[in-house]
Amino acid sequence: MATNAKWSTPNQYPWYVGTNSAFITKTHAASDVLATRRKEFARLTNEMWDYYPIKQLAAKKTLLRRIGKTMRRQIENFYGFPEYVLLMSGSTVSGLATKGSDVDMVILADPLRGQPEQECQRAYLRDLAYRISQDQSFQDLIGGMPLAINASIPLLKFVADIRGHPVECDLSVACNQEAFVSSHHNSFLIRKYVEFDARVAPLCMIVKKWAKNYGVYGPMHCRFNSYAIVMLVLHFLQCGVSPPVIPNLIPLYPGYFACGEQDFPHRVDYHAPPPDPFPEDEPRNESNLGELFYLFCLYYKEFDFAATSIDMRKAEARPRDDRDRDQPQSPLVVLKDPIDTHNPARTVRRKKDDICEDPICVDLHGGPMHPFEQIKDSFSAMVHHFESTNVPLQSLSRLMLENIWGD
Repeated sequence: MATNAKWSTPNQYPWYVGTNSAFITKTHAASDVLATRRKEFARLTNEMWDYYPIKQLAAKKTLLRRIGKTMRRQIENFYGFPEYVLLMSGSTVSGLATKGSDVDMVILADPLRGQPEQECQRAYLRDLAYRISQDQSFQDLIGGMPLAINASIPLLKFVADIRGHPVECDLSVACNQEAFVSSHHNSFLIRKYVEFDARVAPLCMIVKKWAKNYGVYGPMHCRFNSYAIVMLVLHFLQCGVSPPVIPNLIPLYPGYFACGEQDFPHRVDYHAPPPDPFPEDEPRNESNLGELFYLFCLYYKEFDFAATSIDMRKAEARPRDDRDRDQPQSPLVVLKDPIDTHNPARTVRRKKDDICEDPICVDLHGGPMHPFEQIKDSFSAMVHHFESTNVPLQSLSRLMLENIWGD
């Protein structure tokens, strides 16, 4: 946990990372917890690696290639090629898919004149559903008619049977191709972080699982979405530990990653290696998964979201603009996307009627509260458990699935 002045600014550190020195300096006590619980963190780490199904994921990657080829052939038969293109997206290509993940697919289509984005998407999906209804072979592939989901991003859900393996699929349409380009390149960037360090994927998976069980995840209920949670993990691995676990790859490989909606490579090959090998000559962080999970919770327990923003492109935490945070409708969390200018954490908000009364909130926190307070309380509770060194550290299954507030 020792800090070093030369790591303090992004331009001085060869990995282009701005370590959050204020946090590192303030949390020297964490080293005592890490030392006291060394064996327990090692046990927790082994459980986390066991929970991360490497072999099953390898089999799923083969299945993804098959389903991509099959679905692409079907969709392009419907609409023609190259006018309409089917691409995999999200965790399917980012390297964060688990054995139970849905397969995310997107049809790139031209916008319809005068139609808003969502209406354009719905129109294409209605047409696709009709074409499926006229194609018995496609219905046989997906076991009947797909289910239309009228969400913020409309989609069709179905289960495809690929050589006897049922796979849940989400199929959406991108009429605004600039917006899709951003998400496509985000997935590519995440994949390269996953390839850079073997700890990235399992830590993201564990944190997402924990977040869903403890009310940190839930974009429809004023909490973080899955992508924002991944960004929080990546930011922590860059700026919340010293030396960092991962570098800022965007400036490390100029021209290889997108630098905005209008400045991006036109072809993305998810399997292509970077133009140069990943750097090996910098100090490496040797923390295990259990230690990183504790430090992640500690980082965001201490993080002052009201005063500090996260800039993923610059890999740093920086003071928020006073004009922004003093506005009545200013976001509770400012998380700047690495590719474009949007805030993936905009789903975290607070309104007068946003009191959380769902069973998870009441059971875990002792009563209703605002979602943002629930998020902070969840981080605090995890840190309290880790730092209560007179109490044995719980197993991963209990940390993930059971209430630790009452212990």
